[in-house]
Amino acid sequence: MEEERKEMKTDKLSRLQFSSQITNNIENSFAITTIIQGRITKIKGANVTVKTHAGESYLSFNASSEIKKLVKIDNQGFHYEKISHYDLINHICIFKIVIYNSPADIKPRHHTILRLVSFGINNELVKNPYFHCVSADWLASFWLPTMDIEFGGVYGNILNGGVQIMGPDRDDKWSYLTSRSLAGFSFGFQLTGKSEYLNAAIHTLEFLKKSKDEIKGNIIFRSRQLRNGNHHQLASSLYNIFVHEYCLTGLLRYYAATSDNETYNFIIKALESLMLFYDSKYGGFYDAIDRNTLLPIPKVTDTKSFTSSADVLAATVIFAKELNIHTNKFNPTSVAIEICKLIVDHHLIEDNPFIIESFNSDWTLNTSPWRNEYATADLAGSCGATAKVARVLAVCLPFLPRELQNKTKQAIKNILDNLIIVGAWDPLRGGVHDFMIRYWKRNQLGEFVFHSDYVWWSQEQLCVTAYLGYLLFNDNHYLDIARSIVNFWLGCFISIHGGVHDTIDHVGNPVSAQMGCWLKNSYHELEFAYYIAIFEAIINKTSITLYFAPSYTGNYFESLPDIGIIKWDIVENITLPNGTKSVTFKPIKL
Repeated sequence: MEEERKEMKTDKLSRLQFSSQITNNIENSFAITTIIQGRITKIKGANVTVKTHAGESYLSFNASSEIKKLVKIDNQGFHYEKISHYDLINHICIFKIVIYNSPADIKPRHHTILRLVSFGINNELVKNPYFHCVSADWLASFWLPTMDIEFGGVYGNILNGGVQIMGPDRDDKWSYLTSRSLAGFSFGFQLTGKSEYLNAAIHTLEFLKKSKDEIKGNIIFRSRQLRNGNHHQLASSLYNIFVHEYCLTGLLRYYAATSDNETYNFIIKALESLMLFYDSKYGGFYDAIDRNTLLPIPKVTDTKSFTSSADVLAATVIFAKELNIHTNKFNPTSVAIEICKLIVDHHLIEDNPFIIESFNSDWTLNTSPWRNEYATADLAGSCGATAKVARVLAVCLPFLPRELQNKTKQAIKNILDNLIIVGAWDPLRGGVHDFMIRYWKRNQLGEFVFHSDYVWWSQEQLCVTAYLGYLLFNDNHYLDIARSIVNFWLGCFISIHGGVHDTIDHVGNPVSAQMGCWLKNSYHELEFAYYIAIFEAIINKTSITLYFAPSYTGNYFESLPDIGIIKWDIVENITLPNGTKSVTFKPIKL
């Protein structure tokens, strides 16, 4: 052990010396390419001063610099207009630059701008809810070809450009991916009003309804299936709560857009079956149950985790609460209150920015990642999972009991502030990192683990949480963070082929060609567009238009998120020639 400590100390010293050499004591100049995000505050000839959230940068244009302003993203893709660099004062931009590092005795030079994309003066593009509704068309259209017209459902392994990944499992179906596509198409229809997304949702819905087992009067969703929907021989021998809760996501979002009675009845049965995972002794939900007994396997699947707490809220409970759906066994309000208390009492660690992901049945610590997709070795803390916990706590805040509400509100602020302090949000570029070392000394930057890239889901989680933080605490820094993440998302993650890249590096390039994966499909990116539009409408006191199926007979207000600080008013309700209902909402502060 002593030798290991000496080795670690020597390694740390050598890294510090190396860092000093490349920044201060180099003999030759070098250059690296990266991206930054900031506001142009000064222009003098070809030189500009850019104020980033990490400080000022001094950049310079040359004859090859590409300069353009993003105008919109629609079903045809990205639309830009050319703009002179002299007109860029106060524009928020993402810059691809070459950074030069020179020996200490040589005068520093301005870094070169290779490419610049403007989002307008003072983020005018991001502040427009209509922009995000229209951009949803580009996101949703990418996923239309992933539908299996012959057998139903959707494919999940998709490359850039919509091509399926080759391999023995390329035709397999995953029920929660089908549901995520159903949610994505439903969001796409509600944001754009385009009937092709409603039709895609209906097509996807029919396959999802067949992706289940009916046991003892319960409806429980299968995980992996063959292309035709039959049981896959490699499918899990367990029923996983991750699968069940996210299969409910698509059903709930489809119901929000259609108020379809048959889907409602299906949701009721599936919610009743969700309670099979409930632990009546210690509270909370188990990660998985046995397929035959419908009970957790002691010391094996009776674990509790982020997946069975925060994800249950985000994927199922919150949507059911907003839609006012409850059953004899499932009450979304009481479930939300219980899970929020368990999260605050167990998932959060004092003096640490990252949550604990996995527990035994009695809520003692369990670091085994057997079925918990987000559980990591004790070494790593997940930026996305931690942000998501704060997000679901914030959404549940309005209906928590007063004492728990006060405790939870403080926990939300602590999570946000600590994630910012530790460096989960990159103030130079505006993106959100993936994993960091769990060990942390207060008020110090953290260290990366595994990689320093930016992963799609972390962007959504911290961005939505930062928006909610602004609305809860009226702190403009949270709003600046949220909008910087949106810019990073628009400038780097949304693909010119449609859809969203999985992972982006520090240069702003996709790490791989993969677009769809076992966790993704269209749900997160369309949900993200939906929430950005909603939040910007609230913040800017403007309106947002959502669309509902011709058959819709429900309560329009139930399709909107309830965050407890505003109510909505309908300012226009018209029926389009095809029967689709166009409803325009405006927020009213409580």
